[in-house]
Amino acid sequence: MNHGLNQIKTKGQHGASKVKQKLQRLLPKPSDKPLKPWTIYLGIAIVLVALFLITLPTILDDSKLEKLGYSELAINGIHEAELVDEVIELNRYNATINTVFENQLNVDPTYLPLYLVNSTVDDTLILKYQRLVVKGYSENEILTLLTTLKDYELTVLLTLPKIDDIQMYIDDCANHPDNSYASFTLDNQYYEPYNMDQSQQSDASNVNMLVNKLNYLGSDYSPLGLGEVSVRYAASGIQLAEECSAALSRMSEAYTSLGYPTGFFVSSGYRDYASQQSAYDGYVASVGADEANNYAIQPGFSEHQTGLAMDLASTAPDLTFEETTEFAWVSINCQDYGFILRYPQGKEYITGINYEPWHYRYVGVETAQAVVNSGMTYEEYYELYLRPLPENIDQLVIENQKAKEEEVVETIAPVETESLIPTIPADPRASATTSSDPQTSEESE
Repeated sequence: MNHGLNQIKTKGQHGASKVKQKLQRLLPKPSDKPLKPWTIYLGIAIVLVALFLITLPTILDDSKLEKLGYSELAINGIHEAELVDEVIELNRYNATINTVFENQLNVDPTYLPLYLVNSTVDDTLILKYQRLVVKGYSENEILTLLTTLKDYELTVLLTLPKIDDIQMYIDDCANHPDNSYASFTLDNQYYEPYNMDQSQQSDASNVNMLVNKLNYLGSDYSPLGLGEVSVRYAASGIQLAEECSAALSRMSEAYTSLGYPTGFFVSSGYRDYASQQSAYDGYVASVGADEANNYAIQPGFSEHQTGLAMDLASTAPDLTFEETTEFAWVSINCQDYGFILRYPQGKEYITGINYEPWHYRYVGVETAQAVVNSGMTYEEYYELYLRPLPENIDQLVIENQKAKEEEVVETIAPVETESLIPTIPADPRASATTSSDPQTSEESE
């Protein structure tokens, strides 16, 4: 009983107004007749029982939190945040959660489980969590993935359709300890290229659209503002979207102003659906349908249809583009004009395309600089930061938590988290070895 009264004092005015109302109903009304002693004792007893029953849930909750290991100060903070049920439902002690509530930091109850897997819950971690929910992973699967995978392993996972056996992916990553933001590969293939059941139509309304073997454009898509590029910057007859063409001219003029004896020009730009179909059909007729996928992109899945992609060539004789001064300059400075090297070396597993030092994609200056600074491929960056989230994402998260699987997932100690935007060399591709020319690429986009 004393313990219960102490709890009443330390927890503040829990239910004070309700207690007052009940006491007013329970206490005898004023009377001219003297009260008998037993009625006084009965009234006191009723009051004490009422107080005990009102505070009992708080006492039981505090007892559960104490048994889990939370400090008295943290328990007070949990009460203040009105997150008692949520913390108890986690059914485990977490030092980070204890510290958060001891310091009475603001906590979004929807994302409370994230404190079980990371000492710092920031916007990027919440975004990863949301992306995994949208992909269709269960609550237990998400916590396992966030606990087990390194940052670059998780961003690659976001580029893939939902994997039914996450342990296969976890083991695959563990078997490649040398993977990093600079180079990444796995043994297993987790999707079928060009499979319409796994693919989705790209958001063609945005210059940031993603087009690859899992994201396609319709056969009737044509870029707005499509126009022929000046022969000062491109081969005759080349077309690009107006915004991309303007950025190309700025980049070309900046290079020319440096006084180098040779320059670069666009050798291939916009290709419509029909042109890509014709090229693909030619390969099918020549080498067969299965082998054709190793040499050409199927129509609708090529970036060239966006009008925002271009292949560059150099005026320097007898050199591949990668061997030229033009490549050395463009590969380092392209992001300042809104372009990215779309298919970097060491990332073939992620992009699904062989290294192409000549292929550049316009995404806008701000996005291009962010992609380069992140060290990610465009697939990873788009799926983490750019793909629109459902408007009801918080509700989807809550529903996913409620539907979590019953089996207990083995708790895995958190790994050291790496910087979300790692420091990369000024030119991470400067030491790359020569791959091939557009004419000889095993699979040219």
